[in-house]
Amino acid sequence: MNNTNQSILSFIIKIILGTIAVFVLTAFLTIPANSKFFEYPALENLTEFESVTDSMLLLMSYEMPLLEQQLENRDIEKPSYSNLFFDVFSGISPNDYTSLIDHELPGLDIYYNLQTGGEEAMPIESPPPDFDKLLKEDKEDEPEDPSEDPNAEMADVFIYQSHGWEAYFPLMEEKDATKSDSTKIEENVVGVGVMLKEALEKKGIYAVHDKTNSIKVLAENGWGYNESYQLSGKILDQAVTINSGLNYYIDIHRDGTPKEVTTATIEGKKYAKLFFVVGKEHENYEMNYERAKQLNKALEEKYPGISRGVFLKDYSDGNGVYNQNISSNSFLIEFGGEENNKEELENTVNAFAEVFAEFHQTGKEVNAD
Repeated sequence: MNNTNQSILSFIIKIILGTIAVFVLTAFLTIPANSKFFEYPALENLTEFESVTDSMLLLMSYEMPLLEQQLENRDIEKPSYSNLFFDVFSGISPNDYTSLIDHELPGLDIYYNLQTGGEEAMPIESPPPDFDKLLKEDKEDEPEDPSEDPNAEMADVFIYQSHGWEAYFPLMEEKDATKSDSTKIEENVVGVGVMLKEALEKKGIYAVHDKTNSIKVLAENGWGYNESYQLSGKILDQAVTINSGLNYYIDIHRDGTPKEVTTATIEGKKYAKLFFVVGKEHENYEMNYERAKQLNKALEEKYPGISRGVFLKDYSDGNGVYNQNISSNSFLIEFGGEENNKEELENTVNAFAEVFAEFHQTGKEVNAD
């Protein structure tokens, strides 16, 4: 083939490759946010296996001599193309037998997110509430402004509820309710927040409690369920503006798991089990994770069985951040489930306040040092 024909062929190849690149880029930019495209196993596997990572690093090293030297020092060599192809398109690595187990046991990959405890069940998110129904039933007076709390400026704990409508069946007046949602404080997690504030203050810890009727405020803003954490983020920002000395943030939720999973009997008393959730989708989440593990460990040492563990969540499981980027001392805690009663919740709140008081004091001592 002469030089002219080679040039023409090269030009045609470039045109074809360029057209494909434009098509792929256009398709990528127009993929809907809720598309399942990125759940295609081959795409997901691109980030899962060491052979893929090594291949990418080796490609980059051709233009970066320093990187090439580093790879040589780490004994990274060109992977087998057959292994690479098998890894990406099967999701199974010949060098990692657990990848085969993952495929044969559905849900095992989710189980790996349970980093501490939690041997019984995963957290279950309740379905979105019926906004229209709850707004019609809402007879609650406007809750007081947290900034009007006389202890607001002295407080270093802020209690709030991103899903303030999450309620408990045994506390609900409507006994035939099919959904455990309520705007009544005595029936929902806001009531647990009231208990927690009182219990902490008995231990000498000042707390501010936000009682925002989240259903009402979301509706007023034209928002829905998916904007819940956006709303609680604004509440947190306002709280920090009022009191920059806040150190701890506790977002109270309740799980949708059956009572046999969310209840513990410890020395003859029944407790609503706690469950810590940590969002992985911010750069400092490891600090939140470490603090949650520390508090979880302290609780388990004093009240064995009171906690279901610490669960890591990313965007595929929910919000993924949960406003925990505000502080390493930001906790999202499930207080029992929708079938726990008031006595079980009170026992847990008092136990939590007791252990948290010691945890809080240790933190103050560390900060002083």
